Amino acid sequence: MNKRDISFPVHSVQDWEKSAEAALKGKPLHSIHKKTIDGIHINPLYTDRPEIPEYHPARTWKSQSGWKIAQRVNGHHPGEALSRFETELKKGTEVISAEQFEHWTAADAEKALNLLENPHVYLISKETAAGWHESLLSSAKQIEGVFGIDAHSSLTGDKSHENWFKPWAQLDESQPALRTIPLTAVHWHNEGAGIVEELAVVLSQAAEWVETAESFGWDSQKTFSKMHASFSTGSSFFSEIAKIRAFRVLWKHFVSHYGTGQSITIGSETSAFTKSSQDQHVNLLRAGNEAFAAVLAGVDYLYTAPHEQSADLSSQAFRAARNLQLILKEEMFLQHIQDPAGGSYYIEHLTKELAQKAWEQFCDMQQRGAYSALVKNGWLQKKVDEVWHSRNHDVRKRKTTIVGMNRYAEVSKNVTPANNRRTIGQSWDQLIRRVHQEKTRSVSLVTMGELKDYKPRADFVKGVFAAAGVKVDENDHKADVLIACGSNDIYKEHLPNFLSAKNRHQKLFAAGKVQDVYPDLDGSVYEGLDMIDFLERVLFEGKGEEDNA
Repeated sequence: MNKRDISFPVHSVQDWEKSAEAALKGKPLHSIHKKTIDGIHINPLYTDRPEIPEYHPARTWKSQSGWKIAQRVNGHHPGEALSRFETELKKGTEVISAEQFEHWTAADAEKALNLLENPHVYLISKETAAGWHESLLSSAKQIEGVFGIDAHSSLTGDKSHENWFKPWAQLDESQPALRTIPLTAVHWHNEGAGIVEELAVVLSQAAEWVETAESFGWDSQKTFSKMHASFSTGSSFFSEIAKIRAFRVLWKHFVSHYGTGQSITIGSETSAFTKSSQDQHVNLLRAGNEAFAAVLAGVDYLYTAPHEQSADLSSQAFRAARNLQLILKEEMFLQHIQDPAGGSYYIEHLTKELAQKAWEQFCDMQQRGAYSALVKNGWLQKKVDEVWHSRNHDVRKRKTTIVGMNRYAEVSKNVTPANNRRTIGQSWDQLIRRVHQEKTRSVSLVTMGELKDYKPRADFVKGVFAAAGVKVDENDHKADVLIACGSNDIYKEHLPNFLSAKNRHQKLFAAGKVQDVYPDLDGSVYEGLDMIDFLERVLFEGKGEEDNA
């Protein structure tokens, strides 16, 4: 038989649904549907592409493929940073980018610019960098890239001074190729915002900047030509790809209201919010996942942060961060492709839904006031806080898994200093610090039945306590807290007798959702419980608070 003559039967969606329901062994099909933090329902199967124009802006935005590796350097003083600049530029970084560069002198900045024949900078700050500004004004070279105070800081600062706009006007005259208005969602991403809020915030900043610049004589076309958008890329791989694609759609729609088609450059950095203080090498995997998503989405600049979460970073951490991008660019050849996600039914649906929700959010914000007003009156912070609390709730219940933190955790812990910076694992960090600083009750498992009866639940309980940095004993009947582990059938045989025989000062919990059956228990532990609340009640006799930031 000729292989070319082989045909395969055509199956319908209904056929797939029947097979899926059979594989789920009694669970309904909707049990594998998910809902994102942005309120988007994720289906297990997509069979069509949403109705979008053939020349979709998410696909036709960039005229060239590729991106600039924008690794930031830092140093205790400019001389140390300059030395690191030289090393970074030799080893793959393609632009001049730094942290804490605001207090450099003009001479220091000039030395940095001279490291490249055709200087390309990526310098975004929260305050005026006078030395760099002076150096850029006096430089005979035509400098490309992004330089300026991020829009969150510039718009919420004092704009009443008559010379407030002067730095932007000066740079436009001396360095016309520079983009000097960096819009940014990074601040709100690190506060726990969802993708919809991030996208809406950038559009809101752009709208206020257009109005502000117009009062100083710039038309919208001029202002748009100076804009750059900066995002953080989180850990939700496909949603993050869709985020950047959705932004392109939104931007084209936004600028069309001003009668222009001006494009915008996009930068991204791996998320500080998603990084864990525990099992920090997993942060390297997170950064790789986030960088990969940003590249596939088509950003123009990318910074991958070192995986270590400490003040003094090792040279290995900087090297690994840089090499992530070199692997994506030189070994995976991703610099040669453009919008590889285009045509994916799933990502196209995500792109469209995120764009629609973000536009609705942006319009709502515009009705409430300008970006700076919404920041100052607290409305935007309150909006983001709602999303943050939802995220935190899922992390506490382990509905959201943080590998090495709330699941698959080692008992030994890296105890971090207390700070107000929000991260996805902040609640667990607070618990770990408390366990380290305060006296805890002794805890022991009480295994019931044979190994096969108690091992699944015993392993589950050990994993829960390991996340807090507590190693539980087994069958120490003198411990302050006892946790029974066994099957439901074994509980019927042993648990009532154990309840009556235990010391009255001891607390007895059981693994599994069985407290309704045995009301004399002090509690039970099972999947879906607020684990931080449970651990604090067991270890400290206190109830954990969910509102911690």
